[in-house]
Amino acid sequence: MFLSHIIKSLPPPSLLSRCLATSCPPSPHIAVVGAGPAGYYATQHIAKALPTSTIDMYEKLPVPYGLVRYGVAPDHPEVKNCITTFSKTALSKNVNFIGNTALGREVSLDRLMSNYHAVLLTYGTEEDRLLGLEGEQLNNVLPARDLVSLYNGLPGYEEMTVNLDTDTVMIVGVGNVALDVARMILTPVDQLRQTDVTESWLEQLVRSRVERVVLVGRRGPLQVSFTIKELRELVKLEGTRPVFCKEDYDGVRDQVAKLDRPRKRLTELLVKTALDTPDQKSQERWSQARKEWELKLFRSPLRFLAGSDGVSVNSAVLGLNRSDGKGGVEPVGREETLECGLVLRSVGYKSVRADPGLVFDEER
Repeated sequence: MFLSHIIKSLPPPSLLSRCLATSCPPSPHIAVVGAGPAGYYATQHIAKALPTSTIDMYEKLPVPYGLVRYGVAPDHPEVKNCITTFSKTALSKNVNFIGNTALGREVSLDRLMSNYHAVLLTYGTEEDRLLGLEGEQLNNVLPARDLVSLYNGLPGYEEMTVNLDTDTVMIVGVGNVALDVARMILTPVDQLRQTDVTESWLEQLVRSRVERVVLVGRRGPLQVSFTIKELRELVKLEGTRPVFCKEDYDGVRDQVAKLDRPRKRLTELLVKTALDTPDQKSQERWSQARKEWELKLFRSPLRFLAGSDGVSVNSAVLGLNRSDGKGGVEPVGREETLECGLVLRSVGYKSVRADPGLVFDEER
């Protein structure tokens, strides 16, 4: 596999023992904790600015590249092209990779600080944000990142199963991750077989009963976080049709001209899909589609309800919102219930204190 071309073999004694020697080398010796994109870009610039330095990259996983390898959708291989640049950095004579080594577990911050001239932490966010709602602990209420880890083959997720024995999946959040997950659930299996998606995910999709994915966002179309590329892919996805609530777009077309170019193009596609009559080809394709994805805006999940077994989610209660005219929303006092057998939470991530010696703001 690619590792033989990227990670240099470690001569005895082990690299970790050499890195943590009691005396520092005369040239700058720098530790970078985290071998994802941030770690590699930082290492690349350090190696260029300080050509005599030695840079040791610590990574809790056995392989490098972090989110580029385990966070990018398998049907977006072009996003992974930066691995070529990272590989050149990894092969530099003054750069060493140390896998299976987590900060606060195999090595402490104090020990790193005692043995390096500088320590750079680039390990990123490690936990999902919770909604803090009643019923969030029910079975089949999951972070979307679990699904991403499953279909990308993150170590530790090989045996994970997801409840696709339901006709409706609800995704809370309207960012690119939410749209990626929706697409990976709805894309025909034969198309996904042409990507590097895991066999485990393909096997689960073959048995899937899901016919509807609902994406829920608490604000309106002018505040969605996804980009036009992800939206266009879903609108054109084979075997599916988009379902939009026209009332969510009242007055939006009048505001398009005031937007900056990226937001303008995105909003134009949203408005076109929601309000305009589709061309004949799209009409035919959507009329024959067996599956659909729905964008429910101006809705906030309020609570999740269990089904007859008392432990698994069966529905979600949503509160309806309206724009407050300032970019936010206010509740209108009405609720609606959405039946769903799987809820995926895609509302961002948070950092954790990886080591007791790390200065960390628990409130942020």
